Amino acid sequence: MPRYAISEHDWPHRHWDLFLEDGDALRTWRLLARPDHEATIPAVFTFPHRRIYLDYSGAISQNRGQITRWDTGEFCWVEDSPERVLIRLVGEQWQGTLELRHLAGEDWQAIASPWLTDSVPQSPQAEPGE
Repeated sequence: MPRYAISEHDWPHRHWDLFLEDGDALRTWRLLARPDHEATIPAVFTFPHRRIYLDYSGAISQNRGQITRWDTGEFCWVEDSPERVLIRLVGEQWQGTLELRHLAGEDWQAIASPWLTDSVPQSPQAEPGE
């Protein structure tokens, strides 16, 4: 099962980096607001990051601030297209679905939908037919 992490980053301005494990690298979006359940968050698609960021908190080289891991867990791909990414994730802070919609250029929109507490699965496996 692939892993994800969300890290708060204080440089060049406060944002949260969403890292999705995808082969040898992490597909990365910069979330421009705190990732809350049932929220629509402006996002920017950015360059692939090294897998070390799944577990890393601390200083970033070349004086690029600090990151603090906010959440981590596992996810599964439900849809992965150039215009839309839909994942199910189960983490320490976040359980639910996250939809990333491509708007234009590097601009995206992240839409979070939580699962009800009593229905959170132990694994983020996609349901048949999704």
